Amino acid sequence: MDPSHLHHMSVSVDSGGGAGAGADRFPQWSVQETREFLMIRAELDPTFMETKRNKVLWEVISTKMKERGYNRSGEQCKCKWKNLVTRYKIYCNETTFFTLENKKKSFEL
Repeated sequence: MDPSHLHHMSVSVDSGGGAGAGADRFPQWSVQETREFLMIRAELDPTFMETKRNKVLWEVISTKMKERGYNRSGEQCKCKWKNLVTRYKIYCNETTFFTLENKKKSFEL
C-alpha cells in the first residue's frame, strides 16, 4: 500500500524534555516501521496478557524490529505503544468525524 494515500498525524517518541532536547530525539517512526511494530506486538499479545512484568517482552520486540532493519530499543517500543494507545483512545472518544479537531482527523499508525 502506498503510504502517501494514508491519512496520519505524527506520533513521535521524545527522549526527554527541556531546551536542547531536539538533538537527543530519536528519528520519527515511519508508517511501515509502525506497521511492522504492530504486527510484532500483535504476535506477542497473548504473552503480554499473561505477565505483569513485560520489560523482557519489549526487548524481544526490539530484537525482532532489528531483524527487520529498524533500530529501536525496548524502551522506545514501549513508549511508542503507549503513545498509540493514548492516541487511539482519544480518536475513539470523538463522536463523529466532524467534531474532530483538524489535527485528529488523520491518524498515524
